[in-house]
Amino acid sequence: MSQYAITRNPSQEDQQVSEQVAQQLQRFVQPLLEVLDAYVDCRLVETFWRTMIAIIMARTSLLLSVLGEYLADPQHGPAGTKQLSRLLHSAKWCSGLIERFLWQQAEQGRRRVGSGRRRAIMRMGWQCAGETGE
Repeated sequence: MSQYAITRNPSQEDQQVSEQVAQQLQRFVQPLLEVLDAYVDCRLVETFWRTMIAIIMARTSLLLSVLGEYLADPQHGPAGTKQLSRLLHSAKWCSGLIERFLWQQAEQGRRRVGSGRRRAIMRMGWQCAGETGE
């Protein structure tokens, strides 16, 4: 029967990729976690972080009960669901914090791309309309 088992153990390469993705997510989200920490209890910040990972792991199902099982192990799914519910219903924060964070990240990315593009254009000797050489 074991020859027909569908589950597979994650390979070392899979684990390394998972760790890299988690580190990249941590770097991206760390400033937001610091902002949230100023508004809500540190346990809710931890729940927020673990929820971000759960959303990536779940991929398709964003039901509270499914995410709760990712936050806690499947046997304690209701406890994970309750943690997530506490986070979502906390009056100490709002979605505007996340929205502002994402806009700031997008603006920083736009500036990086824009300045790189402008430098490339200047190296080619071109100028955008209305600009003088820098």
